[in-house]
Amino acid sequence: EFEFGFCLEQDVADWGTVKNVAEITDKSQGGGSSDFDFMEKLSLIEEISPDAALKNCGNLPLLKSTLKSYYSSISKSQQEMQETFAAKDWKNYCIKAHSLKSTSRLIGALSLSQKAAGLESAAERGDEKEIAKIHASFMEDYLSLEKKLSIIMVKNEESKPVISESDFEKKASEILALAESFNLNRLDEVVAELSGFSIPESKSGLFEKICGYVENVDFPELKKLLAER
Repeated sequence: EFEFGFCLEQDVADWGTVKNVAEITDKSQGGGSSDFDFMEKLSLIEEISPDAALKNCGNLPLLKSTLKSYYSSISKSQQEMQETFAAKDWKNYCIKAHSLKSTSRLIGALSLSQKAAGLESAAERGDEKEIAKIHASFMEDYLSLEKKLSIIMVKNEESKPVISESDFEKKASEILALAESFNLNRLDEVVAELSGFSIPESKSGLFEKICGYVENVDFPELKKLLAER
């Protein structure tokens, strides 16, 4: 199944072996670390299983970057889902549902992932009645999750160190070179590294597009974007 590019298998220092929230509690030495605080807040969102999210992404830094990418794509994704639903374009609706099934599972939103799987299956069959039964409640749950994630994502962004525009540009140039050489592992590492910083406002739009193209493994558009920046 397709998964976020960020969650390709990698070794990340310290947190790379963390498999559940209990281990983060131990590593935090009393719960004072930002990592523990982040996971504690995430555990309060009933739609998400933090342990499943950690297991699926492999480590905490990649879980954070995946959550950020997932959250930032909700507005566009729900619009596309609604448009394909209204147009009864079940082929593209199926593609969107498949993507949300996979990405929702990655962040531990298991119930939402199961609903998306049901929509994907119905769209594959062209079962309009079954889609109509599930679509509205799925969209409601999806947007509800966006509101709950917004509190975590905004606070997490505020606590990140700021990267300078010049340093961001260096990383962007590296991403372009990696895309040209199709070095997937290092490309994911660089995007994950950038996700650990607060991106300057002047570069935030560019970074969101970079994340989107990496997520969709759309290297032609990624290279075009970075070459023309």
